[in-house]
Amino acid sequence: MLCPKNEPNPRHRQHPQRQRPIPRRNGPLFIPNLDEIRALAMRLHKDGQPYRGRAWGWEVTYEPEVTEPVAQVEVADGKGGFVTETMPLWMAASFTIGESGVWFFSLLWENGVDQPPVEFLDDRNVIDG
Repeated sequence: MLCPKNEPNPRHRQHPQRQRPIPRRNGPLFIPNLDEIRALAMRLHKDGQPYRGRAWGWEVTYEPEVTEPVAQVEVADGKGGFVTETMPLWMAASFTIGESGVWFFSLLWENGVDQPPVEFLDDRNVIDG
């Protein structure tokens, strides 16, 4: 499901206690154990429902696989604009935690929902202390 810009995705469910943003800190951040994150991601993947919340102080998002035989998609026209095309649409299931440029970990089921996910970790700005 594609949503208009700046409108919440109605597929996301939020835990009532996780709706308030956590203020930014200028001190050390907690980096969770990747095995614990993987376990959370697999639980959300098994549930198969969209999710947006917080875990270990970081924003977490899970989106299940989307398969639509017929979808209207905006694609670049090569002239700086976009055109609407009708085509099949497939988006892999995905899980993300963290903040880009600070610390970020994602799993993408790009080979199918029943295959192991591809992982990406961006921790280049984390200093061991």
